[in-house]
Amino acid sequence: MDGKRKFKRRYANSFFGVYLKDTDEFVGCLVDMTVAGLMLETMSAMETDTLFEFRMDLPVEVEGSKDITFRAKSIWCKPAKDRGQYATGFEIQDVSEPELKKIMLLLDGPLFDDVDGMVRVNLSKIQLPLT
Repeated sequence: MDGKRKFKRRYANSFFGVYLKDTDEFVGCLVDMTVAGLMLETMSAMETDTLFEFRMDLPVEVEGSKDITFRAKSIWCKPAKDRGQYATGFEIQDVSEPELKKIMLLLDGPLFDDVDGMVRVNLSKIQLPLT
């Protein structure tokens, strides 16, 4: 993207679990997001240049729903600092208008900040399934 973002990156200050839509397999947690893409912290390396169909659980209800579904293409993946986890960047490829509206409402709300101040979770210590 030639070093300049089209959209302002917002950092999650709450836990957003991300799962493969068809299997409910836990993929990781949201670190930051824009209407065009997102970064996840994952327990294992993600294959790049691959299209995934995700469900992201929301900590609050938005537009009558507690999740968002969308398709995103993995662009890059690298080891996360000092945690044995991975950071993976995705470009949102396909999202319905109602789901996009939920994303926009979330990004404008109190669950996201302009500065990364969230303490990262050690994903290996999370007990699945999350309840």
